[in-house]
Amino acid sequence: MIQQWCDRNQLSFNPQKMVVVPFTRKRDLKGLKEPTISGHKLQLATELKYLRFIVDKRLMWKAQLENAINKALQGLLDL
Repeated sequence: MIQQWCDRNQLSFNPQKMVVVPFTRKRDLKGLKEPTISGHKLQLATELKYLRFIVDKRLMWKAQLENAINKALQGLLDL
């Protein structure tokens, strides 16, 4: 379905660079099948980085805050 939508809208993508983050509060996703596009299996991930923001599967900001704190600490240590 995604491939057909991209074809209709003259868009292309690289399935090897794509990941799927199932946004859910469920802990167990054993029944979830890995999606495929153009014969390529897409990797399931728990978080992704998009435009410098880290988004996790629960839409929490913990990973983003930890990353910002680590960068600030590293900057202070480099002084």
